[in-house]
This record gives sequence, C-alpha cells and structure tokens, in this order.
Amino acid sequence: MAVVAGLALGAQSMTGPGRAQIKVTDPAAPSAKQVPKKLDQLPVSTGKGPSVGSFLGNDRRPDGPSTVMAPAQGKQKEQLFWITKNAHLAFAERAAGKGDPRVFLSYPLRDIPAQGLYGQTVYSDYSVDQPERATVRTFIVGLVRGPVTKVLIDLPGGSVPAHLAPAENPDLGSVYWLVTDAFDSTGAVTAAAANPAFGKDTNSIGHTVYRGSEPVFYRKGTPARG
Repeated sequence: MAVVAGLALGAQSMTGPGRAQIKVTDPAAPSAKQVPKKLDQLPVSTGKGPSVGSFLGNDRRPDGPSTVMAPAQGKQKEQLFWITKNAHLAFAERAAGKGDPRVFLSYPLRDIPAQGLYGQTVYSDYSVDQPERATVRTFIVGLVRGPVTKVLIDLPGGSVPAHLAPAENPDLGSVYWLVTDAFDSTGAVTAAAANPAFGKDTNSIGHTVYRGSEPVFYRKGTPARG
C-alpha cells in the first residue's frame, strides 16, 4: 500500500456497516462543465475554527456515517477512511466485510478553519506487485466546514460530484470523497484519460464547494501536510 499526496480512482459502489449502498459517480461520464477562471479567486477557507485539543476527549472509532469502504485491486480486503471524533484523518484496511480495521495512517487535523475546505488528501490503491505507472484506483478525500450543498471534483474528463456525508462528529463538518481511475501509480494522468486542458497530474485536481447554486470555496491541488 503506497500513500501518495496526489493520485486517482474508479467508480465503485460502497457500503458501510448498517448503511445503504453508496454509488460514486463514474469519472468516465462526468458533466462537461469545466472550472471557470473566477473560481481561482474564491477562498480556500475563512476564519479560525476549533483546536484539535477540543476534540481529544472523544473516542476514536472505525464506524459512523463518514466511513468509506472499497475493495482493493486484486485483493480480498476493504479500504476505509474516516475523520475520527477526536479530529484525526484515519486510513485503514481489513478483510472484506469482516474483522477489525487495521489503521495504516492517521494524523491530526491541525489549524481547522471556521468555514471552507480542509484536509484534502489524495492516495492510491497501489500494490508493490503492480508494474510501474500502472493505472490505479485513487481516493480523493476532504472535509468541508460549514453549510454545503455539493462538492465538485475537477478531473481530466470534467467536473464530477463527490459523495458527501456528515463527519462522525458533526461539529467537524462534512466529509467528501471520490474514487477515480484517471491516474497512474506516480500520480500522472493516464494516456486514456489525457486532457491538455486539465494538466499532467493530480496537482490539477480541483475541489469546489457549493452552497445552493453558488460556488463559495475552491482549492486546486493537494496541500502539503504539516
């Protein structure tokens, strides 16, 4: 398993414990809308939110409405991510549909804003037995603080709506995610998905938050994690 800050994913149906099936939009058939230049002038976020310390008294659990599970390529296992009640972004895996998740990455959400985009992460479902530059499923994950109607993710094929769900702790905001197969194991756009108007790699992925019909926050690329 390689975790990369900038990769790609493919459409999957996802389920969580006790929840209905979730269908993720296939980036192979997105809307034709491209990111207007004016989005570049929108803020990523505004204001200062709560400190991580204010959440540390809460338990950390691998369930809740924000949990995502998806089968890994060629392996009988599931991958999960969630934002814990104590304000950590956690990634885990487990045998398909059973057993306790094994966390392989977890880090605190520092400098949480009052409103807007936060904690954007892109990582690949990559195995060491895959050839170099193989097409891989990539997870695009983020948190939105404040009211949100939808989040659009800009991929080589166009803008795709992400799945959206409350974080385990509603005070943290809403989690969004998308899976695509438009990138390879290095984070570069695959030949099949190539689009000069998009860019060459996952650094060109855009995240746009809408409230009603109006875009209010925008980020391009994935920020470095401090």
